Amino acid sequence: NSLYSHIDKFILLTKQMEERIPLSIGKNLILEGICTTIPEDNNIRLSNDNDKTLLYTGSLDNHTCVCDLVDAFMMTKNKDYRLIICGSGEGEGYINKMSKLDSRIIFRGFLSRNEVLEMQQGATALINPRKPTIALTKYSFPSKTIEYMVSGTPLIGYKLDGIPQEYYEHFYSIDGVSNEALSQMIESVLNKSQEELNMFAEKARQFILQNKSSKSQVHR
Repeated sequence: NSLYSHIDKFILLTKQMEERIPLSIGKNLILEGICTTIPEDNNIRLSNDNDKTLLYTGSLDNHTCVCDLVDAFMMTKNKDYRLIICGSGEGEGYINKMSKLDSRIIFRGFLSRNEVLEMQQGATALINPRKPTIALTKYSFPSKTIEYMVSGTPLIGYKLDGIPQEYYEHFYSIDGVSNEALSQMIESVLNKSQEELNMFAEKARQFILQNKSSKSQVHR
């Protein structure tokens, strides 16, 4: 706190950070993130043409709500759905346990960044299951939002306080915070035609490339 008086301007991740840093009010810029990696187009598929694959990549710690994602996915009934999870953290034991009960759940563990980026392009949809009930979401922007959207694969996620409003027209947002609501959104998105998903995802990709690149963000 003693150092704040020496700072001329602040770059904040979210507007809510002003609550914790009152000296930044009136002299800050909200810059939630920058797109630094643009994956090359590829034709990788995670599964056969009949499967609909939902992919999560990242931390498996409790604040990510990945165990809720597993529970919500298990509520779906379509035998052709697949949930692939990559990462490491506190939820690994639960994910492994549930994958033995539901063979549609596939745990891939910790992978390299290049492997993850390729898998993101090959999925039917990507998901960030972090819920707005987690206090952290007020003061952070989930970097995987930009990473997911620039992949060209549609994103499913909750409306979080740290995500600017302009993003919401570019991903499938979940109404409510229950696992039932999440399960219903998974069903809704995976039942859409690939053509519709491709068009939606490409608009999201262009939104990121045009507005969240290093050039455009630093220009601000």
